[in-house]
Amino acid sequence: QPGTIHIGFRELDEDGSDQSEAAKKAVNRLLEEIVREAAGG
Repeated sequence: QPGTIHIGFRELDEDGSDQSEAAKKAVNRLLEEIVREAAGG
């Protein structure tokens, strides 16, 4: 539909070492926060 903007992201898989999982989880949270802010909520 004209004038409609869709915002989203693909979450990173949280597999790998414990450090890798923690880092990916942090990135996913940050991306979710960015998308929410960009969407106005």
